[in-house]
Amino acid sequence: MKTNGIYVCLNVLPSIELCNLVLTGIPSDKFHITLMYAVGEYDNIFEVENYLNDVLFTRGLPNDMQLIGFESLGKDVDDRAIVALIKSDDLIIIHNELKDKFNLKHSFDDFKAHMTITYGNTDREADTMVKCLNSMIWNNIIFEPLGFKVSTIE
Repeated sequence: MKTNGIYVCLNVLPSIELCNLVLTGIPSDKFHITLMYAVGEYDNIFEVENYLNDVLFTRGLPNDMQLIGFESLGKDVDDRAIVALIKSDDLIIIHNELKDKFNLKHSFDDFKAHMTITYGNTDREADTMVKCLNSMIWNNIIFEPLGFKVSTIE
C-alpha cells in the first residue's frame, strides 16, 4: 500500500508536574514524542510496524528519557510550539534505525526528541514562556513510555 508518508511516535505520559503545566489544551492521551515524520511515497508501513513490535519484544520501550530544557519550534512567527526537549539514546537509535532500515527521510534537518506542550504561540509569547520554563528547576521529571504508534500521513 503506497502512502503519502509515514509518521512514527512514542506515546508518553509525563510526570504530574509537567502534566500540570500543559493543561493548556493538549489532552493527556495526545502526549507523544515524534520519532519519524517522513513525507513521500512509501509502501513499507507494515514492515515499520513489525520492526517496532520487534523492538518492543526484544528491547522493550525506551526508558532513558530525560528532560533537558524547553524550546520553541516552528517557522511561522504567529504559530510557534513550545516543546520539552528530551535526551534519550534509545530514541536516537530507533530514529536512526527507521532511517537506515526502511530508507525513511525525516522531514526535518535534525532529529530533536521533544514533547509538545502548546501550539499557536506568537514569537514573543514563545520566547517569554521558554525563558520562564528554562529558569525553573525540573528535577525527576519522568516520561512513562506507553507504546509506539505508526500511521500514514494524509
